[in-house]
Amino acid sequence: NPSAAGNGITLTSSTVSSGIGSIYMNGKGTNTTTLHSDGIDINSNTTSIQSTTGSITLIGTGGTNTGSNSNNDGIRVSGSIQSTTGAISLTGYGSAGPLSEAIAVEQASISSDSGNIALNSDIFWMSVANASVASSGALTIAPTTVGQTIDIGGGTGGLSLDSAYFNTTTKGFVNGFSSITVGSATAGNITVGTTALTYSDPLTLKTAGNIDVSAGAGLTGAAGQNA
Repeated sequence: NPSAAGNGITLTSSTVSSGIGSIYMNGKGTNTTTLHSDGIDINSNTTSIQSTTGSITLIGTGGTNTGSNSNNDGIRVSGSIQSTTGAISLTGYGSAGPLSEAIAVEQASISSDSGNIALNSDIFWMSVANASVASSGALTIAPTTVGQTIDIGGGTGGLSLDSAYFNTTTKGFVNGFSSITVGSATAGNITVGTTALTYSDPLTLKTAGNIDVSAGAGLTGAAGQNA
């Protein structure tokens, strides 16, 4: 249901569940003046979206307020999204305002036993201390805009992925994915920054442009893993 703040879809202390059927939500922030006008706001840790074999697809577009601290996220997750084997896909579009991520994963868990997980976002943020993304399937993190640049580990780019997201056992992108792909066939240049990044799952950097490795950059895979 739309909230007073102008969220497209708000879920609070609730459960949305399915067995073999798919779950699909598409929300758009409706307010151009109010702060926190999110496309989809899963705003409590007692809220869950869950399926067995059915897919879960969330598409969210933040409101258009660009004022100070507008914070209009495409998708904000502070609950859990989980499946057994169904694929999970989040596609977010934030507003142009400050603190407005396309996807913001806060006190949250996005997980599947074996389904693939896709996070499509030009601006992505995750709380390493409080959030996790996990599966034995494949993980893809890709921009939604053709030519959008990407940075990993402190590089310079639009879609920024902190080194701390990788090679974790309980939070961030939890070890155990069959593969992790950053980028897409239409993504812009990828820059690898100077903050050392260690990964344990097979890592692919995919771009239509160049991969620029900064002086002093460090990409270290576990035994047998290569980028």
